[in-house]
Amino acid sequence: MNRTLLPRILPVSLLFLGLLTGCRSSTAPRIPEVLAHIAFDPGHPVEVASNPRTGYVYITNQGDHVGILNGTEQIAAVQTGGRRPNALAVDEERGWVYVVNEYADSVSVIRKTTVLTTLETAGRNPQGVAVAPQSGWAYVVSGYSKSPPHGEIPVVAGNVTVISGTQIIDVVLLGDMLTTRIAADPVSGNIYIGGGVGDAVTGITGRLVVVKDLNVIQQFDVEAPARAIDANSRTGDVYVLDVNANLLQVRGTEIVQRVNLWEESGSPRNMRVHPTTGDVYITYGCGLLVVRNMEVIGNLPIGCDGQKMVIDPLTGNVYVANFSDNTVAVVQGTDLLATIDVGWYPYGIGVNPANGWVYVSNSNDSTVTILGFSND
Repeated sequence: MNRTLLPRILPVSLLFLGLLTGCRSSTAPRIPEVLAHIAFDPGHPVEVASNPRTGYVYITNQGDHVGILNGTEQIAAVQTGGRRPNALAVDEERGWVYVVNEYADSVSVIRKTTVLTTLETAGRNPQGVAVAPQSGWAYVVSGYSKSPPHGEIPVVAGNVTVISGTQIIDVVLLGDMLTTRIAADPVSGNIYIGGGVGDAVTGITGRLVVVKDLNVIQQFDVEAPARAIDANSRTGDVYVLDVNANLLQVRGTEIVQRVNLWEESGSPRNMRVHPTTGDVYITYGCGLLVVRNMEVIGNLPIGCDGQKMVIDPLTGNVYVANFSDNTVAVVQGTDLLATIDVGWYPYGIGVNPANGWVYVSNSNDSTVTILGFSND
């Protein structure tokens, strides 16, 4: 098989980033309003992702469906052929949407509103997926082997199922690593995978693996398993937040800085890197840390139990879904602009960078809240 990587068009989200990088400081902060609050069929929405080229927004539920929205309307609900779709990623250029079905050991491929195929993953209970923009390949991680069968104690054996479109092209083996997190660097094309090694007797430490195309090119033994991984889409620097609140800055295949945020943040929940400023945002407890150049420059009381967050390159706003407070916090820089009431137990959150609309999945009342700017 010819695996030569051909040049590709930049994703729309990165094109927006390029346009905004040099002119973001002259615009006043904008606070969205609630444009719609709609019922989600078949209920219990969880993860959210969008394709700015089509305007479609994809939301998984806790069963075996993905709901598809366009604007403020749900236009379809499709069955994935698996159970508990727990992660999804979008290849903007080709329109593929990859949905990981954790309990079915599979990944479904959707294009627009059609499920094209469902592929069996190499490992059991896959946990995450990332698309490398340069190649268009999707990387699906699992921490367990397929043997022994379900119902017996699983064997830790990290693996990555690599998919191009609707075809599995290879499997990358990671050894005795329970994989937990994955992210793609759009600058280098590297894939960064975090997880844990060890057991309750010997102690659990962390491991970070760097994959390029179909090869492991570097791995690091680190203090603890990753809680979150994200990349600066301008510089290619990758940030890894572990469960002990250590923040690592990785450049290519080298860890260039690390800092411990424990006294500042307590137990971390999630992390995202701002696509224009490069600031790192970390949720914890009832707060949000802002880190610049590996130093804390802000500590904001935004609301409690912020599970997911998203950053809009159009406005520069950072949005955090506060699960326990039924709110979404709107942050710009180190300022809390607003706290907006949404539905019960907001979990997933996504943004369409083409118009700045934000989609919030309210997991307990089976609704989706859509935030945006009505005067646009």
